[in-house]
Amino acid sequence: MSNQVLLIRASDYKGVGTTLAGRDDAPLTITGRTHVHVLSASLSGVKLTLVGHGPTSRARVTAQIIAYVHELKPQLMADLDDVDYGAWRGRALAELEQDPQWQRWRADPDNTRCPGGETMKEAGARVLAWLNGLPSHHDGVSVLVTHGNVIRATLAAVLGCTFASVMRLDIAPHSITQLRRKDDRWQVGGVNMRTGHGLAAPTHWGSWPANRDAIGEHWAPGSET
Repeated sequence: MSNQVLLIRASDYKGVGTTLAGRDDAPLTITGRTHVHVLSASLSGVKLTLVGHGPTSRARVTAQIIAYVHELKPQLMADLDDVDYGAWRGRALAELEQDPQWQRWRADPDNTRCPGGETMKEAGARVLAWLNGLPSHHDGVSVLVTHGNVIRATLAAVLGCTFASVMRLDIAPHSITQLRRKDDRWQVGGVNMRTGHGLAAPTHWGSWPANRDAIGEHWAPGSET
């Protein structure tokens, strides 16, 4: 029997691509929640047995929407938190580009620590430790909602390669990275996978009111909050 884990990057939030949110709370946008509904509908035929998420609100809400269609209760997992960027947390990326220490980290992320924060190796190690603790007899598929650089760091830890090499991988919001464990070794089944081409119908477990999403939050398609 092999374990399967889907690492899902939390969906779009206000400032994605322009701000290094890190461990700051950055709520999902309307567009972000809509994308997760597409993803959750696409996973409705998959036997999920666990949905875990990091502490940020964007990871929590992403996990709640996915868990809804599987009648699962999402579990908070501290090890899935975003990278501790220390003094860089919450800063605009354009501003960071002027920071020499940021430039050093970008050039050599394997040997440069975030100021007052952690290294990419440490971020990958905490997720890999959880993966290795998963019972080998565990059946079904586990979903872990976390963040882009945490997924990259985990891939580096699984593959035994440098973080600099996986920085080239695109890990888009609400994308899936698939891991499988076979013979006590983790294998990468896919990276940055996207599912769904439109908002699928809710499953037989319930329906979504017209003006609310699956977890009861108000929304209005076509507008941003």
